Amino acid sequence: MESIIFLVSVFLAGILSFFSPCIFPLLPVYAGILLDDQGNSKSFRFFGRDISWSGLIRTLCFIAGISLIFFILGFGAGFLGHMLYADWFRYAMGTVIILLGLHQMEILHFNKLEVQK
Repeated sequence: MESIIFLVSVFLAGILSFFSPCIFPLLPVYAGILLDDQGNSKSFRFFGRDISWSGLIRTLCFIAGISLIFFILGFGAGFLGHMLYADWFRYAMGTVIILLGLHQMEILHFNKLEVQK
């Protein structure tokens, strides 16, 4: 029962986020790209309506492209989170902070950090 409520709430959240103010200016562009008909497309009948193959293929490619981008961004965020919590990364960043602190106390001098443009 909880999984059905979860799925419905996620679906409704997706629909509500589609109607956010930052998406409204993009809707004419989406409609123009997805519904552009060049007159040479084939169509098929579905429930008594003629549906263009090119419009359907464009829509599916658009959905696949957006899904792929978010899929890659999700893996990138997971990789970045995994790297940030790795022991070697924390030791490396701790070393950098110690070196920059020694430079700030003028014990070490890094000439590249003292250049002004």
